[in-house]
Amino acid sequence: MNDQGRQLKDVAKTADISASQLSRVFNGLKVFTLDQLDAVCAALDLSTAMVIAKADAATADRPLPRIAPLPTIPRIGVIGFNVGAHDEDQALAASDDADWQARQEHENE
Repeated sequence: MNDQGRQLKDVAKTADISASQLSRVFNGLKVFTLDQLDAVCAALDLSTAMVIAKADAATADRPLPRIAPLPTIPRIGVIGFNVGAHDEDQALAASDDADWQARQEHENE
């Protein structure tokens, strides 16, 4: 902003973001949403893609955060919808399905 001689409050007004919110982002206390980043880039006549590419290049040496693997749920649902199920779980689900179908047929008689 200073390179363009623009005041923070003017950029904030153009981007429809409060000046305090924009200040907090520039001071590292808050993170932009993508929509806010796009609005600020537009207010500064910058390409959002270029800003993201420069940020990516500037942080390329940082290690990526470790993300815990998602848990595997053997069985979801009442009728036996399986996700990542083991053979025993699949057999149990199939027998549950057969029991459910038998009950449905009995109720419809």
